[in-house]
Amino acid sequence: MKRLTLAAQSPNEARLRRWIGSGWLLPFFLEGVSGALRLLPSSAAMQSAAQAETFHCAAGLLMFSDPLPVLGLMADCPALPGVSTEDNAWYWRYFSQQLSPQLAGLFEFLQPAEEQEKPDITLRLEVSLGEERAGTLLSLSWATLRQFTQFAGWQRQSMPLNPELPLQLPLTVGKLQLSTGFARALAVGDLLMPTEAFFSPEGLGVMPLARRQFQVQLELASETTHRGLLHITFSEELTMTYPNAPLEYHEQQDGEDVVPAGEWQTTRGSFDDLALDLTIRCGNLQLTLGELQQLDTGSTVLVQHVAPGEALLCHGNSLLAKGELVDVNGTLGFQVTRMLRQTGTAMEPV
Repeated sequence: MKRLTLAAQSPNEARLRRWIGSGWLLPFFLEGVSGALRLLPSSAAMQSAAQAETFHCAAGLLMFSDPLPVLGLMADCPALPGVSTEDNAWYWRYFSQQLSPQLAGLFEFLQPAEEQEKPDITLRLEVSLGEERAGTLLSLSWATLRQFTQFAGWQRQSMPLNPELPLQLPLTVGKLQLSTGFARALAVGDLLMPTEAFFSPEGLGVMPLARRQFQVQLELASETTHRGLLHITFSEELTMTYPNAPLEYHEQQDGEDVVPAGEWQTTRGSFDDLALDLTIRCGNLQLTLGELQQLDTGSTVLVQHVAPGEALLCHGNSLLAKGELVDVNGTLGFQVTRMLRQTGTAMEPV
């Protein structure tokens, strides 16, 4: 068997690559005009000394593929081509004094350098000032990049998601925990009472989504539409998350016939005491990311793939049983109407 050989990566390199992420933005002002310096990931190959021009700054050496256009947008004077000499050293001191105050805080000074060092990573550096734009590849060492990370002015460069992104979020009406042995023994007619109920039998409930929680009224679907409505009556900020992924509609419908509990028995060591976190779900919320961000009191959300009074018993994203929601002395319960076939010793994901 051929041995797998993985590229070695030091903890320091891993931390710095994680810091780069999707990139960073540094806003700055120059003579009253707003600008931005962006440090972005790049898939470009590492630059050699012959391909780049090297500059000194307080953090270390910087190797630019095309330095003059970007440097010209950083200071209130142009950058000179060529290396620093005794004749033009004064100009680079002057250039550094004309840097935007924010960029002066990052670089302190900039001047051409003759010495070379082997870079560790190549990034993309983009600078904008008003309507002007310029970009260059930037190769540097981990030590230099680490110095840049210490600067307090960086802002994370995030890529916004499309507000039209369609979402499907399960409507969880209750949670409970059963042992594996108890779950195997479930049969048609068994009644389960959630230890954490989010809805009452009258359809009043709470719905946590990300860091918000909504008080809602569920209007059940008709026999023909398989669509319900969820009316939001109140919303508040929370610090909890909504952990469960939705089941697709065809996955909710594709269970096989009832299986006797005896067929579920394992042939290996018993894990009957293993606790399973289960959820009772009643359809999926259908909305876009933009609609989710706008949800508030008075909003109405469409609930797809729901039949009146029916629900699903799930472990994670595995469908275990179908059942009916019942009113047990004013508390919502789940009565099993159909067990779904499983293969082998593990519950088959859907």
